[in-house]
Amino acid sequence: MLIPTPAYQGIPVSIANCRDWSISLPAIPASIYADLDNFKAYNDNYGFAKGDEFIIFTANVIRG
Repeated sequence: MLIPTPAYQGIPVSIANCRDWSISLPAIPASIYADLDNFKAYNDNYGFAKGDEFIIFTANVIRG
């Protein structure tokens, strides 16, 4: 699941919101903050939809 986060300064707040939301989940959630090199260029070239697909693909690779 992609969770929209504001700019870098807002990430601690987003993490706290996710933590509060996750209390009702049966499993312990985890989060990773990753900086994908040259992602802005990829997004600019291929569009937001393809950029989202790439982020989901990357998350699935990390997830195993």
